[in-house]
Formats: sequence, C-alpha cells, structure tokens
Amino acid sequence: MNIPNEQKDQIIKKFFLLCDNFLPVKEVKKNIKIFFREQSVEGETFFQAPERSFKIYFWNQEYKSLEFLCQVVSHEFTHVLFYLVRGRHDHDQLFKVYAIGFYFWLLKQN
Repeated sequence: MNIPNEQKDQIIKKFFLLCDNFLPVKEVKKNIKIFFREQSVEGETFFQAPERSFKIYFWNQEYKSLEFLCQVVSHEFTHVLFYLVRGRHDHDQLFKVYAIGFYFWLLKQN
C-alpha cells in the first residue's frame, strides 16, 4: 500500500524540523531532497560530497505508527548530521545515541 500523503507531509515536516534545530550548517538544508520510492529498507541517505548535497529516500509504504515514522526520520537525519560533521561513519554506538536522542526529541514536538 502506498504511503498516504499525510504521512509524506509528516516525514518532510519532521525531517526539516530536525534540520532547522540541529544542522550546524544551515545553508545545507537547501541541498537536501526527499523522495519516496519502492525499496526494501525504510530509508536511505546518499551524500554527494563535492556539492554537500543529500538525496534521502523513504519507502513508499504506509508507516504503521507515528513512533516508527519518527524513528526512521531521526535515523536518516543522523546520517545527514554525521556526514556533515564526521564524514564517513558506521552505525556505531555514537550514531545510535544520536538517532535515539533525535527520536525522543521529535516525539516531544507533537
């Protein structure tokens, strides 16, 4: 089942809310493009270093809960932040701590 437009709007709004509050380089926000497509994972982030631009893909399926939607959005945002401040990174403990922190922050914004 395709993602409802309401959820697409929520994803975009929540992602850019994180950008507005946590990106260390605000002008990068204009270089972030969000897409929805059929894929096997909930989200993917691609960084193009020379342009400092991002393509972020969310799956085109309905998210079963707001909590899961926020979890995916915060995970993909953490990729953006880490690419900007650390370059290449892994899904290590530090990454997970940041993603969880952004997740709880997003939940409080409702």
